[in-house]
Amino acid sequence: MQKKKSSVHYYCCLLFLSLYLISGDGESSINIPVGVILDLNSSVGAMVWKCITMAHTDFYNNSNYQTRLSLQPRNSENDVLTAASAAQDLIVNETVRAIIGPQNSKEASFVIEVGSRSSVPIISFSPTTVSLSPTHTNQNDNYCSMFKAIASIIESYGWHEIIPIYEDTQYGNSVFIPCLLQALDALQEMNTHLPYKTAISVNSGKDEIVKELIKLKGMQTKVFLAHITNGTLGSIFFQLADEQGMMKQGFAWIVTQSDPSIIVDPTAPRVSDFMQGALGVRPFVDNTNEELEDFKRRWKVESNITNLTLLGLWAYDTVQVLATAVENASVGNSGVDLANAISSVALRGLSGNFSLKEGQVGSSIFEVYNVIGQTERIVGYWSPQRGLVKNVSDDDNEHKLKGPIIWPGDTEVKPPKLRIGVLVREGSFSAKFAEVKWENSPNGTPNEVFSGFAVDLFREVVEVLPFGMSYDFVRLNAINETYDRILCQIKEKAIGDITISENRTKCVDFTLAYIASSVSMVVARKENLGSVELLKPFDWTLWTILSAILLVSTLTIISLEVSKHDDDEQKKKVFKDILTFPFSVFSRDPESKDWKSSLSKWVAFMCSIIFLMAVQIYTASLTNMLAEEAVKPKPRLKDVQEIIDKKYHVGYQNASGVKQFLIQQLQLDESQLKAYRSPEEYNRELTLKTKNGGVDAIFDETPYLTTFLSIDGYDNYTMVGTKYPSLGFAFAFPQKSGLVSYFSDGILEVVQNKTTFEGLENKYSLHITSDFQTSDSNFRRLSIHDFLGFIWMVVAIIGVFLLVAFLRECKIRFPCLCQKFSSSSSRVSKQAMSA
Repeated sequence: MQKKKSSVHYYCCLLFLSLYLISGDGESSINIPVGVILDLNSSVGAMVWKCITMAHTDFYNNSNYQTRLSLQPRNSENDVLTAASAAQDLIVNETVRAIIGPQNSKEASFVIEVGSRSSVPIISFSPTTVSLSPTHTNQNDNYCSMFKAIASIIESYGWHEIIPIYEDTQYGNSVFIPCLLQALDALQEMNTHLPYKTAISVNSGKDEIVKELIKLKGMQTKVFLAHITNGTLGSIFFQLADEQGMMKQGFAWIVTQSDPSIIVDPTAPRVSDFMQGALGVRPFVDNTNEELEDFKRRWKVESNITNLTLLGLWAYDTVQVLATAVENASVGNSGVDLANAISSVALRGLSGNFSLKEGQVGSSIFEVYNVIGQTERIVGYWSPQRGLVKNVSDDDNEHKLKGPIIWPGDTEVKPPKLRIGVLVREGSFSAKFAEVKWENSPNGTPNEVFSGFAVDLFREVVEVLPFGMSYDFVRLNAINETYDRILCQIKEKAIGDITISENRTKCVDFTLAYIASSVSMVVARKENLGSVELLKPFDWTLWTILSAILLVSTLTIISLEVSKHDDDEQKKKVFKDILTFPFSVFSRDPESKDWKSSLSKWVAFMCSIIFLMAVQIYTASLTNMLAEEAVKPKPRLKDVQEIIDKKYHVGYQNASGVKQFLIQQLQLDESQLKAYRSPEEYNRELTLKTKNGGVDAIFDETPYLTTFLSIDGYDNYTMVGTKYPSLGFAFAFPQKSGLVSYFSDGILEVVQNKTTFEGLENKYSLHITSDFQTSDSNFRRLSIHDFLGFIWMVVAIIGVFLLVAFLRECKIRFPCLCQKFSSSSSRVSKQAMSA
């Protein structure tokens, strides 16, 4: 009986002790109300709430605390007004000190607005910006670091063009776009270009998504960055992309996994079936963490929810941080003080090193994985300190991913191969620059083989690029269409004999020109010199003056000699000699003639000097003219004006831009123009001339014309008239392509290498750098101004001789008058002497 009483007494003491302890704990622990706003009807919301409750239990199961979080859950039902109303109710009626959630970006913006008015910290898992509330602790700002990791991947593979795809939500506009712009600085250093970006609404139907995918598939860029956080939208998008053939060889995909899509459990269902070969980037979770392994084991036992995501791990760690901050902070502190206390807490949680300092969450390390079958093979890691590395712990300076990477289409060949369009025209002109032939491969399969000056030059430029580049040539037929239309229709990079022009720059960007060019005219040369051409060394004024000197000299000699001979026979002989004098001064000495007057002999002597000099100068000038004629044959036409005036027909190369130049710049009528494709056609039509249905001139760019003139048998043509400068031949790229500057530098390097460039010229028998002179003549006809001084001297001498002859004739014919004049002169002289 005594023993029984002792036992009852023991249990009573134990009961009272337990009640005391419970009473004491209730008195020492202060409940801190904390609101939780989630869409509890969704699988993600349910998963997050389960993680929050497990974190609450685990935290307060380990130690005694003076404070205790009192969780006040609210169901937002995926509605912004319900979420805002719930926040207002929690703040006003429950006087919560902080709010966790919501999980939706639309709801978060409203909740943050409500919380900011009451200075209640909002710890949101949705991707919104920190600036929405001074007390808002945003867990998604480290997504900007994720884009730096993506930039490193792009750099490692040498991609210079990518197309970002994101969801058209507040998240896409307030997080993705700002983070992408921030990462653009790194991308610009690599000269990576974003030719296009597309936003897809979460409410888009399949037809809308397919329409956008077809547009993306038709673009030149085949590298896509997909940043879609909505799980349903992501599944539909990638399934449709796979159906459109965009998950096949030649495409590259980088996907970012945000909160709800990062699945920790590798056995959970996923959309990987439609993402084969994609590269993914996500925050790194250390699976060697023993606490995480223990939590996952308990999760499988305690939870009927299959999918455990990183968002759930963050929710678990968030509760741990918030509980620690509340314990460290004073109970009566303001919301701003509590937010500062939250930011000061750092711990190693289930997701790794976790803190909410300056809005950063989780680890700054990201892992890169490759989707292969049902698995995700980890191929590398990225951190701000080390950049891209193969292993998370080893010192690795290669900044590459672990190979081999399996790309879409189950291939190890790095995509995408650039499609290089080769513009091909009929005719041997274009064939020298770009030509396609069919040749059988060793197994008998016919293959297209591309050759030509532009094609080989492109290959040489690729060799000197600072990065490797794989490409395929694609034929672009330009038989019935002009280059302008083709360049504006295609999206590929294009090579060939493409002239840089202003209207084409509206559709494409050009590299540095690899050939200088201009538009000029080729005409047939004159075959024989006419009789008038023999008079060309002197102009008509000089011929007239020389003829006048000869005539006056002859008349002077006649007047001097006729009066000296009385015999009629002698007069006839002398008169005959005088008449033949102009033709004999070059072979006989004037002194040998039977002339009695010394003045006439002087006149003949002076005249001989003049004409001997004129003959020498004429001979030299005519020789120079004939020699220049051999080098620079005289054209049948001089300039364009003659073509316009006489309405001659002219030819041009088919499918080139020369036709528009002739019509718009030179004002030629379209009826005068004829298109041809080869040098043989040029030769035939120039031979026929307009009157026989041909043409009298060919207009084309100088690289073609110099090649035409260099062909054997075509030396009866010459380039004539003004050269209208153009900007030369170049490669064409889509507008704003990041490759233009690289190819321009490569072209400059190859062109400056004379051995390589001249080797290409010789290989295709081009004469791009040859100095083909035009028919513009340097010959100058001599004029009176070239002999003016000498002629005036001769004229003065002959004038004196004429005056003397005139005075002598007067003395003979008028002796009395002369005698009277002589006596008068003597008298005047004597008077002057006496004076």
